[in-house]
Amino acid sequence: LGRGGIIGISTTVIPMGSDRAFIVHDKEAYFADQYQNEMVVTVSDWYHDLIEDLAPDFISLYNLSGAEPVPNSFLLNDTINTSISVAANTTYLLRLVNIGAFIGQYFYIEDHDFKVVEIDGVYTDPKEATMLYISPAQRYSILLTTKPTTDKNFAIVTVADSSLMDTIPSDLQLNTTNWLEYNSSAAKPQAIVDVEDSIKLNPFDDFTLVPHDQQPLLPEPDQVVDLTVYMNNLETGANYAFFNNITYTRPKVPTLYTALSSAPDALAADPTIYGEFTHPVILQHNHVVQIVVSNADSGPHPIHNHGS
Repeated sequence: LGRGGIIGISTTVIPMGSDRAFIVHDKEAYFADQYQNEMVVTVSDWYHDLIEDLAPDFISLYNLSGAEPVPNSFLLNDTINTSISVAANTTYLLRLVNIGAFIGQYFYIEDHDFKVVEIDGVYTDPKEATMLYISPAQRYSILLTTKPTTDKNFAIVTVADSSLMDTIPSDLQLNTTNWLEYNSSAAKPQAIVDVEDSIKLNPFDDFTLVPHDQQPLLPEPDQVVDLTVYMNNLETGANYAFFNNITYTRPKVPTLYTALSSAPDALAADPTIYGEFTHPVILQHNHVVQIVVSNADSGPHPIHNHGS
């Protein structure tokens, strides 16, 4: 691989229980000499049922609102009520990954600041933060320096983004407490989250991050691709996501095979050969392409690009 950092590994359909963090260790990372130890910390939503049981009710004419399945619980490192042991006066590189299926989560450590040094596999200039919002498939690396004393443990708090759920069951715990453990004999009290709604939390603004490589901006784009996200119902009544009023439908012939078998070669640049509902976008070699994603839905929809 040509870069270090955190890469998410997941199945195409989640939740299937095979989502993990794939770490590429880069000895030449600019912060490599600034920490003594490192840890991977995952946050996730947990469903008791597998996707084959959840999908029929979700994509159904009886689910007119398109309400997504609500998780049964929220986990840290695939468990609950866990402790992460640390030593005093030590700097740790924490690699944070949301390996969940649906819910973004707020993350903070009681009475601790940290420095963001990587986001989604891109090294950034260090930036102080106290709370992060981590969307599914999103990754952060942070430098955390522990306190000089070991008389107290501190809560690691995750708060599920309640705005993403149409209904919240009475038994669903949105706020979870785990612990940064300085002393195994010290108390581990539950954290108190002093907001009634997660939307009132104030996480770090990742738009303020600056790539550490200082690579200049690309020139004006040769091509602009406008994508507008919609959620809508088909005539069947089932709710789907749309880009520009097109919801993806799998072609009879896989797209890559169509491109490789097209003759003459110029035919591969004709979007009609791939099928109307694959939503093909034809790009030219070495062109600068600007992708503009607009959200026409009332809820947030984090977008990530495969193969970038």
